Parts: sequence; structure tokens; C-alpha cells
Amino acid sequence: MVDSIHYFEGRDLVIATKHKKELVIGPPLKAAFGLNFFSSEGLDTDILGTFSGEIERLHKPIVAARIKCNMALDIHQVDMAISSEGSFGPHPQFFFLPAGEEYLLFM
Repeated sequence: MVDSIHYFEGRDLVIATKHKKELVIGPPLKAAFGLNFFSSEGLDTDILGTFSGEIERLHKPIVAARIKCNMALDIHQVDMAISSEGSFGPHPQFFFLPAGEEYLLFM
């Protein structure tokens, strides 16, 4: 039987983050797919809004994640990017419980 090379093996992936999320996102992708990952140095994802609310979020999470990927792709001239975007707050029905969602977008 001939071993096949995985499609992603050895390819470069930029992780569009300002907040060290590459430390969590990158290693599992490297282990599973053999991707070479790096973070997007100098990419200010906070311009799209901040978790703390200091800068208002103007986009839905999936749209913000797409914008982050496109920004990183433009800066680094690679053909794959991943980003995350999430929000947390009170549960919509049980206000005393926290709730949240996190999107990961791979382009």
C-alpha cells in the first residue's frame, strides 16, 4: 500500500489573532493535518470590536471572523487562514447563568 500525502501537509496557515489564540488553535491543526501555522503579527483585530466592549462590535461574529481571515490573507500572502470570534453574556432565558458562542472560520 502506498502512503498518500495529506493535502494540508507542510502548507502555511496564518492564524488571525492579536490575543495569542495560535497557542490553542495551532498545535491541534499541526498534529492532525501537518500544517505550518503562525500568528498574524501586527494584525489589530480589535478594530472590529473588543470583548470588553471598549470598541463596539459592528458585525455579526461570523462576518467579523471572515474579515479577520481576509485581513491576515492580505498581509501575509498565504492561501489559508483561520480566525475566531465569540461573545459571552447572560443566558437569554436564565439571566443568572453565563452563555457564549465561539466561531472558528477556516478560509
